[in-house]
Parts: sequence; C-alpha cells; structure tokens
Amino acid sequence: MSISLLVLLFLSVLVLLVIFIDALYLASGLFSFLSGAPFVPLSKEKIKKALERGGLCEKDIFYDLGCGDGRALLIAVEKFNVRKAVGWDVAAAPFFIAKMLVARSKEKEKIEVHLGNIFSADISRATFIYIYLFPGIVDRAADKIEKEAPIGTKIVCPAFPFDKSTHPQVDLIRSERVGGTAVYFYQKRF
Repeated sequence: MSISLLVLLFLSVLVLLVIFIDALYLASGLFSFLSGAPFVPLSKEKIKKALERGGLCEKDIFYDLGCGDGRALLIAVEKFNVRKAVGWDVAAAPFFIAKMLVARSKEKEKIEVHLGNIFSADISRATFIYIYLFPGIVDRAADKIEKEAPIGTKIVCPAFPFDKSTHPQVDLIRSERVGGTAVYFYQKRF
C-alpha cells in the first residue's frame, strides 16, 4: 500500500471520527436542552467563589446535580479538599468530558461521576449540594432535597432560585452576586 493511500485512509478515518464526535455532542446537547438542562457552564472562578461563600469545607460530601463537565466536582476536591464529590448529568458529551478530566486529577479516587437523571441520584449522604439548572428543574430538585437530603444540608444555586412558596423545608440563608451572577444560598431546615 502506498504512503499516499495510507495518508488518505488516515485522513478519512479522522474526518469520520470528527463527524461522529460532533454528532454525539449535538445529540447530547439537544437531549439535555429538551430535558430542561442544557450544558451552559459557569467560569471556574465563579464556581469557586460561590462554593467558598456557601461554606464548603473538607468535612463535606459534595453533590453536583447536573455536573456537566465536572468542573465544580474538581474544584470541590482540589480547592476545598471535600471528603467526597459526586456528580450526575443526563447529557453524554459533558459526562464523558467530566470522566476524562476526573481521570487526570490527582484526587480522582474522591470523585464519582454518573450518567443519568439527577432524580435517580441517591443524595442521602450529601452535606452540600450544588445545582446550576433551569428554574423548572431547580424546583423539582428542591422537592428531591426536601424529601431525601439530610437535615442541615447546604445548597448553592447560581442564577435560578427555588420557589420558596412550595419548598418550606429549605431556608434561603441569603442571596448575593458572584461575578455578576445571582447566587442563592439555602439550607435544609433543622
């Protein structure tokens, strides 16, 4: 086989791989958008500040419901030294990115990333929950937190607050702007 034929074959395979990855990313994005939780990441600096202001510490078991590419999980483990970080995401493309980034972390044994609906997540061990999702999904997550999270669990919600009229067991501690984004700090009532 000639060199030019091998190069042509290699380039063809490469083009097909790029097309496949693009199609997977597009399908994943469409699926997450239709499920009400498109992948729209916050900057690492905003996440770090929100977690810091929310009181995340090394004693916490951190959950990110809608973890996307895993950046909040990595920040929780690498900057705050949490005991455990668990993330759930429904979209395949961000999930696979999270898995790759976690695999490169020095703290990978402390991080779990799951592909699936956040409403099937077991949050009974959570002491700190991070939720960056659209309003309808945030309120459904608040229902889940009221029913399943331990008393005293801290919750940080960038951008979209809970509907307090329907979630009496979750207290709004405060809200503030973090890098131009409204962030809501809650705690499950004692």
